Amino acid sequence: MPSRAIIGYHLTSTQQGIFVAMNRTFIDRFQYYRDSYVKARLQGDIDRQRLWEIYEVAHPHFDDNKPYAIDLLKQGAALSQNLRERCWELLFDFWQYEVDLNQPERLDMIIKLFVKANQPKYRECTLLGDIYASLLRAYLWYDPLGYEGEILDGIQYVLNNLPLPQDTFIIVLWTKMQLLLEMRDYDGVLKTSKTYFRYAENYNTHLAWGYTILLQTYYHQDDLVLALQAAGDLEQAAERAKNDSLVFTALKWQYTIYHRMGDSFSLNNVSRTMRQYDTKQLSGYDAMHDAEYEYDKHAFGWLGKLALIRSSEHRIEGAIKANRPYLECKTRLRRLAAFLSLPTWFRWLVHLLLPIPSVESQVADAQIAAEKLIKPEPMLERIEQVAAGKIKQL
Repeated sequence: MPSRAIIGYHLTSTQQGIFVAMNRTFIDRFQYYRDSYVKARLQGDIDRQRLWEIYEVAHPHFDDNKPYAIDLLKQGAALSQNLRERCWELLFDFWQYEVDLNQPERLDMIIKLFVKANQPKYRECTLLGDIYASLLRAYLWYDPLGYEGEILDGIQYVLNNLPLPQDTFIIVLWTKMQLLLEMRDYDGVLKTSKTYFRYAENYNTHLAWGYTILLQTYYHQDDLVLALQAAGDLEQAAERAKNDSLVFTALKWQYTIYHRMGDSFSLNNVSRTMRQYDTKQLSGYDAMHDAEYEYDKHAFGWLGKLALIRSSEHRIEGAIKANRPYLECKTRLRRLAAFLSLPTWFRWLVHLLLPIPSVESQVADAQIAAEKLIKPEPMLERIEQVAAGKIKQL
């Protein structure tokens, strides 16, 4: 498995804001904007100085006060349009999209921005690669298997033809790894990960996100030793990135793997560490949901599966609200498989105590969700197999 010191990191720069890392050239997406601000100050152009100042005020609030940040970004977009500053306009439009990725119209927004960015007057802007990368991720979140061909072709085009910042290059590779994971092309994930971890070595957050995919790849290959090693690497990278949600995700994976290994001593140590976290303060990333699914499925028998069934409703509601039909369908399918794996008498008891839909309703709801996909047939087939008892674990 790739370590944090696979290849020595080498970085050089030029005055034009172009960087070379391990023989690949990267751009500095903000060099144009800094230069624009300096020029405006030298010329005493208050309006154009204001563009950078608006962004600087908005940026710290992208996470803690999204409505305030978006309002400032809209002001910046309006000002840049009045000044005919096309690249500034693109910057403010792009960050309005990025600040709130859970909005239901996310895919429509990024498609419109993509079309706009490809107009001749915007083609020289340094954010073009970021917009392409965001479009690929939007397709990934909406329906990865339905857009499989478009995503793979888009990734190839972006990597081979567009000037990119290094972190955007890493994000595009992450998109490819996540798609390959959904396709169950585990060899493809491992091959792509070699390049990913070389370039992500100095980016702790990206390292952590890479390890979430790597550990799941090893886990689904039943290589629990390497999966556990990747979970440990995820924990360390997430700690350095100060991302408690991903640290907790790593711990859940470790707990699940130790349980499957029968290592009760290590399992108890991880359990004590997990109790130090206030789960209400953690973000519900997809990676955490994947960890919780395996955790509930393996660690606590029937009660764990009952917890999985109960938590699924909240996740389904979130997927519907965010307009993510693939995630909705995947979550419904997991709930159905968990419910059908319970003994008949326990299912009957669950129906008495909890507002759990009948098997028929769960199947029908999953089929309705699948029909929203670009290519519903593979998911409909899986629903049929799970309902018939041909697939008991997902």
